[in-house]
Amino acid sequence: MRETLFHFPGGAELLEFSGTKTTVLSRAALPSGVDWQEKTVGKGKILFSAWPLELNGNLQAIADVYSYALKAANVSSVYSTTLKDPGILICPTRFPKATLYVLTSESNQSEVSFEDLRSGKRFSGELASGRAALLLVGTDGKLLATYNWPNR
Repeated sequence: MRETLFHFPGGAELLEFSGTKTTVLSRAALPSGVDWQEKTVGKGKILFSAWPLELNGNLQAIADVYSYALKAANVSSVYSTTLKDPGILICPTRFPKATLYVLTSESNQSEVSFEDLRSGKRFSGELASGRAALLLVGTDGKLLATYNWPNR
């Protein structure tokens, strides 16, 4: 199928499979034909989609499912942003005394802005398409080190 309505506990999303994907991809068979299944294993949980979500063309659907998965795993946010551009990635790694932010852009928009929630400090800058930047932010919000990030 080129399009299918995918149901999971976070809602319903339209999945789009273009080109030859319709001839080479398949759907997993889950009991009662459901699209989603969750299973508790020890202290963790397995979240399983019958559809290959990452291969569909609707990026918002992937974002919505991942947001649900983060909530189901009780993962708290490290940063907040109003950015909606899927071409800009903000990837934090939290350490005891600092957070390392890796930023990448595959977008024609260059403005990046986010708030480090641990310190409450906001960071803004420009990141050209095809570029990356690193920010090491102390728990007090001070920039401890940067790479390819404008000093503001």
